[in-house]
Amino acid sequence: AIVASKGGSTEQLSKELSNEVVLLYRELRNKKLVEAAHKAEGLIAEISNRGVRGARFLPEPDDEEGGVQVQSKEAQFSEGWTNFCARLADFMHVSTSAGRNMDEGVRDLALLFGSRKTKNNDQMQALQHMMQLLCDRKCEIFVRLNGLKMVRAILYMQPGRRDRSSEQVEADYQRFLSNQPPADAGHHIKDFIHLQVEMARLGAVDVVVSCLASADMHVVYAALQLAVTLLEGGNPRVQDMFAGTLSPASSQDFFSQLHRLFTDSVEGLKEAKRKEKQKEAALAYRTGKTIRSEEKEEVNAGSGIYMTEVMKMMRRMCMGQHQALQNILRRQRLNRSTIDFFDAAVTYLIALEPELKKAIAEVDEDTVESAIRG
Repeated sequence: AIVASKGGSTEQLSKELSNEVVLLYRELRNKKLVEAAHKAEGLIAEISNRGVRGARFLPEPDDEEGGVQVQSKEAQFSEGWTNFCARLADFMHVSTSAGRNMDEGVRDLALLFGSRKTKNNDQMQALQHMMQLLCDRKCEIFVRLNGLKMVRAILYMQPGRRDRSSEQVEADYQRFLSNQPPADAGHHIKDFIHLQVEMARLGAVDVVVSCLASADMHVVYAALQLAVTLLEGGNPRVQDMFAGTLSPASSQDFFSQLHRLFTDSVEGLKEAKRKEKQKEAALAYRTGKTIRSEEKEEVNAGSGIYMTEVMKMMRRMCMGQHQALQNILRRQRLNRSTIDFFDAAVTYLIALEPELKKAIAEVDEDTVESAIRG
């Protein structure tokens, strides 16, 4: 507006503009509008860098006594980056809560990496490279977690199939989000069985074994879910690949983590029972009353959700009486320590059994499903 009102040559107009911004800067400083003055200062610097020479300009120091705190460049960048990420997340419909929820992002990634029409993915090589990245222990947790979800979502959505409508694809993605089995699982659909084998061949079995050993429990849970989907229906070729991967001594971390899940779950159940008995005894001592069954605390110890997936995975490993996997679950011959996971499952179910009646009454699906899958 200033340039349009002045007329004259470009050089003269540029100088006039520079002078006007300097006057604006001084006015802002007089009115203690420090942030706005800094923006005007930046504009003056940019004009000067372009070779325009206007009125003499010296930045004024900030008034420390006025209590005005001016952000450093690092702080300004950090604030701007945070705002940018928030706007981008809103635009892409991605939740920024702890970096854990990327439902829409996972869906789009699955469609991208699961299609042979994607550039440089005609042989699924891009997907294979992604799986190799997920197996790297140095891979960031955020990438691992959402990568696991993406690989599993491909098994649900089957982007490479031309006979599926967008409605079917979306319906199966909703099944993925609610942790229901894929619609084609258990129906001997050749396309789904072939996809399970192809994903396993590309590296999905290695991804499961590597990620289940992670220290991050979100990653462990996602790895268990991927294992269940890969083995859905007891696919014998996928079972063979699991057996081949779990036989060597390199599987030690996988089995150590699996054993920890069993041990922590059993100990959690026992500890919760002890606390409940102590609470009941204390109440009886003070009042002479006992705690009614409906007033007792839940004793799942927060581990039922993991154990449900563990039991589902083990069951699918053994479907069809797969001898090799049964033997591996019973004894890991080449590992430095060996665990009988059938005994571990029985121990867990014994610890869980007293709570089943209450779990059924309270519709505790995780606890009930853990027992049923066992």
